[in-house]
Amino acid sequence: MGRLKFEMWEYRRNPDSEANGFMSRFTDGTGKSTDSWWCSPPLSIDHVGPEYLKYSYRHPNVRNARHIEFIKRRYKEEILKVKGDRE
Repeated sequence: MGRLKFEMWEYRRNPDSEANGFMSRFTDGTGKSTDSWWCSPPLSIDHVGPEYLKYSYRHPNVRNARHIEFIKRRYKEEILKVKGDRE
């Protein structure tokens, strides 16, 4: 089984524009990656149910509780890095 990865970054429509939200990428154990755009993400997604992360516009390669817990934990770490003191 491969290693899970979750990362986030600022999204810009073009290099000279202001940030237009944030992107996240989840890579599952098979190496399949999915990207998701967040317009104004909260500092935590602990409150969301498992179905939310599996939506086609989030990360449809989420398949089990291990993936969900991994994303929720890594999301909190990544969002602090990309949002900084903007909250």
